[in-house]
Amino acid sequence: MVLFAVTGLVDIAVAQNIGVLAVAVLAGSGVAAVAARRISLRVFRYVVVAVTVAGSTSLLVREAMVAV
Repeated sequence: MVLFAVTGLVDIAVAQNIGVLAVAVLAGSGVAAVAARRISLRVFRYVVVAVTVAGSTSLLVREAMVAV
């Protein structure tokens, strides 16, 4: 990561995105591990798809707002 920053491939905005998303990934992994044991496989798959779509949409909207 340091080498990417030194060469200019990662700027402060990208580093902030990585920091925010890393926390979300770790928290989501913990919640998913607990939820996977308690709910059916079918429901779990729908939840995974919904969270993926919501996260992707959120990131796209955030980037679109920066571009404007």
